[in-house]
Amino acid sequence: MSSIIKVDTVQDQDGNNIINENANTITIGASGDTITIPSGATLANAGTVTGIPASAINSGTIATARLGSGTASSSTFLRGDQSYAAAGGGKVLQVLTDTKLDAYSSSTSAGTFYNPTGLSIAITPAATSSKILVMCSLVISSSDSYEVGSKITKTIGGSTTDVLVGNASNSVVRAMFTRRLNGDRDTQSNTMVVLDSPNTTSEITYTPAIAVEGGVTIYLNQPKGMGTSNGDFLGASQITVMEIGA
Repeated sequence: MSSIIKVDTVQDQDGNNIINENANTITIGASGDTITIPSGATLANAGTVTGIPASAINSGTIATARLGSGTASSSTFLRGDQSYAAAGGGKVLQVLTDTKLDAYSSSTSAGTFYNPTGLSIAITPAATSSKILVMCSLVISSSDSYEVGSKITKTIGGSTTDVLVGNASNSVVRAMFTRRLNGDRDTQSNTMVVLDSPNTTSEITYTPAIAVEGGVTIYLNQPKGMGTSNGDFLGASQITVMEIGA
C-alpha cells in the first residue's frame, strides 16, 4: 500500500533545510547551494517560472517564438517592443536610368520650356506609399548670354505636372534650377535632385525641361559652334530614378 509523509521541512543530517514549504511556497535548498539535475532528466512545467536571470542560461538555443510575438523569419526582425516585424523604411526597391550621349538643339521662345528628345525615364511604383528620388544632370549651352532655367516634369495617365518649381510671382518663369550662361561658347552642367511623393502605382514618366530667357537656340551636350579640335568637348546628360519603400 502507498504511504504519505506529511512534513513542512526536510533537512539533511547537518540540519540544513533541503525542502521547505511555507504558505504554499516551496523552497529547495538554501542560498549558496548547488542543485544538480541529472543528465537526461526532464523538467516539465505547465506553470510559470520566475526569477531566473538571463545570465544563468549559458547553453542551448531559445526558440525564436519565445523571444517575441509575431512571425520570426529571414525577412523579419525583433523590435524593441518584443514583436517581429518586416524591415521597412528607406529600402531601395528599383533603380532606373536613361542617358543621352548625342547632341540636341532647339530654337526657343523666351520662357518656354523644351524637353530634350531621347531623355526621359518611366517607372511604376510598387506601392502608393513609395517615394521616388529623381536625379538629373544636364549639360546646357545657348547661342547667347542668357539666363537658363531647368526643371523636371512628371506625366501620369497623360497629365503632366512639375515636380518642384519656385513660387509663382507675377509673370516670372518658375523653374527648379537657374543659371546664367556667359557667352555662346559657355557650357554648364545643371544638376537637379528632388524627392517626389507621387502616391500612385501607375506608371510615371519623368522628363527634364529647359527654358531660356531670350528667344535663342538652346543646346544640350555641346556648345554653340562646336568644332572638331581637342579644345571642344561633348558632354553627357542623364536622368535616374530610385523607388524608396516606405
